[in-house]
Amino acid sequence: MPIPEAGFSLEFLGSVSGAGVVNFQRGGLLVRTGVGIYTLTLEREAPAGETVVLVTPRTGAGNANAQVAHTSNTVKGITLFVGAVATDVAFDVAVFRATDTTL
Repeated sequence: MPIPEAGFSLEFLGSVSGAGVVNFQRGGLLVRTGVGIYTLTLEREAPAGETVVLVTPRTGAGNANAQVAHTSNTVKGITLFVGAVATDVAFDVAVFRATDTTL
């Protein structure tokens, strides 16, 4: 169930360990499909134009970066990188959807 706030709702919240193990997830299903590669399937639609996906790497060798692909209104691809190489690093993810797009 989303947590309503002024102008947005929290649609998903999750955490992943550096070994690629999903610690917890609420609002959808986060699955590791390869080294540093995850598919997030949301319980509710979150169109790209109304959605912010925040991925925060917590640890890793060197500087970790994240890339998000809005595959569909319910599926988002997440890839974690160190340099140009997809790498398993611990990270948190939150998906917010605008409930008032006039802000």
